[in-house]
Parts: sequence; C-alpha cells; structure tokens
Amino acid sequence: FKQKTAYEIRLSLVGSEMCIRDRMTGAIGARAEWRHKFGLGSLAPVLSAEIAGDFVTAKESGRRGPLAGLTVAWQKRFNDVTRLTIAQAISRRYAKVAVFDQEAHESSIAVDRDFGDLNRLTFSVHHREGDVVSYATPPRPDLVALASNRIAVDTFGRPMVAYSIDARTWSARAAFARALDENSAIIAAYEWRQTERKPLRYANHLVSFAFVHQS
Repeated sequence: FKQKTAYEIRLSLVGSEMCIRDRMTGAIGARAEWRHKFGLGSLAPVLSAEIAGDFVTAKESGRRGPLAGLTVAWQKRFNDVTRLTIAQAISRRYAKVAVFDQEAHESSIAVDRDFGDLNRLTFSVHHREGDVVSYATPPRPDLVALASNRIAVDTFGRPMVAYSIDARTWSARAAFARALDENSAIIAAYEWRQTERKPLRYANHLVSFAFVHQS
C-alpha cells in the first residue's frame, strides 16, 4: 500500500433550472492505495484500489464533516500520452446537518491525454446512484413527496429549502489540469449533470476551479 495525504480547495459556480449559486469547499485527508501492474513496460494495464478519508469544510456550515470512500480502478495506456480509466467508487459523508449526509456509488469512464510534462486534458462520463441535495423556493410539493429529510436555508441570500433525495445522476465532464510541481496542480473543469427521480428531472451546469496538493 502507498500512503499519502491530500488537501483540496475548490470554488464552484452551479447553474440549474432552480437557481444559480456559488459554492466554496475545502478538504484535507489521507489516502492508502494498492496497485498491481499486469506485465512489464509503460503500456501494461494497472489495477488499483484506494481508500480515502477526508474532512470537508464548506461555506455552508451544515455540509462540514468527515467523508470516507473506496475506489477500484483499471487503467490502460494506449501510448505515452493517452490513458483509459474505468472506475467504481463508493462514498459516505457524515455531515453536521443530516440533510447533507450522502451515501452513493458511482461508475465512470475517463480518457486522459497529456500535453507535455505539465498539462493534461480529461474527458469522462459518470453514472451515480445515491443521495443528492436539491435547493428550491417553496412551496414544492413535488420535492416534499420525494424528500422526507429537508431543512430551510438562506445560503444563497434568500429563503429556500434544501431537500435530500435518493436519485440517479448522469454526467459528462471535461477538465484541464496543469501541474505546478511534483505534488500540486490546478484544475479547471466544466461538467453537465442530469439528475432524475421520477417524476423529477433537472439539469445542472457546473464550472469549477480547484487547487490540489498531495504529499
């Protein structure tokens, strides 16, 4: 196993059918990773498993709390600059306020392409089953029928309600990463998400900027 510590600071802007909002979060935690390479050479496929534990802080204080996860991934390089990753992840967040607790499992397929030693472009698609938090201005009887766990908030400068819903989410993401040194990078990303739980369906557009450090 390879152990490492990590922290991340992220600023996001989310646009949806219900609201446009900014959200700032940060996380610090530890990772333990096991890797097995099938064969010799740089193009041999790699199977990995990573256990992660983080403490998440957020502008929205109710979201703060520990987060645990396990990710199993299979990676295959096609050449020196292009890589395919297929992953399955499970996660559990224990937030300060119960409506922000989240449990989910997610499948993903990603293709990376390196541009020199410092830059990487990644395209990925994701399928997620689990808890999501949806914000809306009441009354929303359609959400009340789906979310027994909810709370009034004024996070975005006006009275709203946060609803916890067990839902299915499909998403597509494009991300550009630039390494600052061997352990640090900045990442800019755009993600489209569609979340559904019959009869509810809505789309989000997420733009994010993150600083990530591992040691």
